[in-house]
Amino acid sequence: MIWVTRELAYLLRHGAKSAGLPIRTDGYVEVEALLHHKSLRGLDFAKLETIVRNDSKQRYHLLKEIRRGGTECWLIRANQGHSIPEVMGGLTRIHWEWQVSMAVHGTSMKAWEAICTSSQGLSRMSRNHIHFSQGVATDDEVISGMRSSSEVLIFIDLTRAIKAGICFYLSSNGVVLTPGNKKGFLEPRFFSRVQLKDGGSVPGWEGPIREEMAESEESVTHRSPPKGVAEWVSASASVTGSSPKLTESGEITTHKIS
Repeated sequence: MIWVTRELAYLLRHGAKSAGLPIRTDGYVEVEALLHHKSLRGLDFAKLETIVRNDSKQRYHLLKEIRRGGTECWLIRANQGHSIPEVMGGLTRIHWEWQVSMAVHGTSMKAWEAICTSSQGLSRMSRNHIHFSQGVATDDEVISGMRSSSEVLIFIDLTRAIKAGICFYLSSNGVVLTPGNKKGFLEPRFFSRVQLKDGGSVPGWEGPIREEMAESEESVTHRSPPKGVAEWVSASASVTGSSPKLTESGEITTHKIS
């Protein structure tokens, strides 16, 4: 049965077009056509229903459509993981961070080292999207969007990424997806936290990149005194004979005018 599930996942996510199976933009394929494909010989509707129902990650969805004339047509799709460009699946756009509990990407230590070396961030590679879960998978628990074997957890600052124009979507089985930037990457500046699965620190992670911090420091250094302070400084100099100065920290100091 393992080979059947692997072939099913391949056809619905990647190989439908090359295998001659018509696939809609929402990812659905007609079950009748699928069951007649040579690579799935021996698979019938009852077995297919069992695979869909028992899949721990809810990878698939069966849909019954009533067509013209009252005829029934069963359809099936993979809920996420497509590499076929035209297929978006049944995805819901995420506009606000509160629409999901979290977005965390699980990966291996080897992959994390490659991410650090490239400095480009997470890559969607040959798929349409980068995948994130809304929780952390444990050794004895399965969660959609993350392998239980993941060693490194990369948490995403959704608010910051969305404000920067990165699109995020939610699949029908709860997986958070993004195509990344124009090059297919989600940059490290959108990582809010990176840690080992057991909570330990990860080599190469020095904390979130905050570009606005540098901009803020620069604006403080070059800013003008707040309204009213400049007038006070000028008046104080003429009355007291002292020359007040506004420091970068906002404190006012004076020195005697000689």
